[in-house]
Amino acid sequence: MRRLSAGLYLCLLGMLAAFPVIHAAPASPYPLTLTDDLGRRVTLKAPPQRIVSLAPSVTEMLFVLGLGQRVVGVTRWCTYPEAAKALPKVGDLALSEERIAALRPDLIVGDASLERPFLERLDRLGWPILAVAPRRVAEVPRAMELLARAAGKPEAGRREADRFRHRLERLVQAGAENARRPEGRARVFLLLDPEQLYTAGPGTFLDELVRLAGGCNVAAEAKSPWPLLSEEALLLSDPQVIVVACPPPAPVLQKPQWQGISAVRAGKVYQVDPDLLSRPGPRILDGLDFLISVMREQR
Repeated sequence: MRRLSAGLYLCLLGMLAAFPVIHAAPASPYPLTLTDDLGRRVTLKAPPQRIVSLAPSVTEMLFVLGLGQRVVGVTRWCTYPEAAKALPKVGDLALSEERIAALRPDLIVGDASLERPFLERLDRLGWPILAVAPRRVAEVPRAMELLARAAGKPEAGRREADRFRHRLERLVQAGAENARRPEGRARVFLLLDPEQLYTAGPGTFLDELVRLAGGCNVAAEAKSPWPLLSEEALLLSDPQVIVVACPPPAPVLQKPQWQGISAVRAGKVYQVDPDLLSRPGPRILDGLDFLISVMREQR
């Protein structure tokens, strides 16, 4: 076989270089089937572009994932970030199927721990539903990853979930330092109502946050997640720290019988934005950070 001359060989190389290299387009993951936190198999035909959020925590997750422009409806309680306030409202504690339908969503996302009956009713009616239900702080990043996968942005989900996990790890270490103070964990009372002694009991995010911060929730052994304490029970628990997680002012704090409580006597009463402690979303770590700083002052 005759060898090609150097000139002909170079000419052929030039001709080949003139043709564009065709790369195969990556295969689309859609239709995409996911298992949500109700254990349902959810199939999406395409990345959702019109998302309705039924919970403040979900709204905050969607925005931190960079999906805010796809959110077309929220609840009246969805007050963060600022852009969420201007979106159409589909209700508050009572959600409106008619308002949701008018927004023509291709995905409706809710918190199953808050809205399970409503989500199940929408599911039976054939609406595209995705339910998240983090029960512990450490489960929040998994919910973000699920939302990001549903939206076709898995890399954003991994990034934000990793950021959350790394920060949580650092905060848990700081909280453990608080728990090792010589006198033991500081006794903490969370005030959730300015007029009555409603607080957070076992199984709530707020109870977990107090524990992770290095404190001891005085209502940790209550018989319900949201108990109403009697004044006698509160006085007997004698909290060393009171965290006011409700809008000020709190007239209940001015009662004369409260003035002998250790926290009141020592000026260890702290105001916090209740949303930071009650919404299982990205900002819950800000709430934990706040409680850690409060507990650090007791060391």
